[in-house]
Amino acid sequence: MLLRNYYLILEGGFTGRTKTLTNVSGTKVDVYFKEYSRSWFVAGSPTYCGFYMQLNSPEGNTDYGIVVGTSDTPVSLYDYYINKIPHGTSSGQLYYYATEVKDVVVNGNIIELEVARKLSNQTDDDILVNEFGVIAKVSGYFLIAREVSPTTVPSGGLLEVSFKFKTTV
Repeated sequence: MLLRNYYLILEGGFTGRTKTLTNVSGTKVDVYFKEYSRSWFVAGSPTYCGFYMQLNSPEGNTDYGIVVGTSDTPVSLYDYYINKIPHGTSSGQLYYYATEVKDVVVNGNIIELEVARKLSNQTDDDILVNEFGVIAKVSGYFLIAREVSPTTVPSGGLLEVSFKFKTTV
């Protein structure tokens, strides 16, 4: 489910107005979304965007991108926290590969953007994953999507997680 933070980030980006978001620590943060205007354009120069939301976290990084956790608390629009399973190869940890933001795909009247991450259990024990989330990096870290669906990653197993942002017209 897409959360309140997601829609506030979009609103701020669309309007250039400051929005108050709740970061992953539960702190209310005012995020200023800058408006950029250009009165001229030079061929080949970049077009500037008013905000930047990053999801493509590198291998081993659990600050943002797709993360997994242990809580089975039902999803709420106001969720801001995920009880993350840490990165690593020791007991109770999962190995997080890089989060990948794939290309937009248009198929007929459906358009989608997929964000995916692989995690491996390099321990001797099975690991129970209850929650899945997406944390965006936008001048801080903000949970923007969360789902609860218990699954077990067996010792030596691989978990592939993806979130699809999809619209049908």
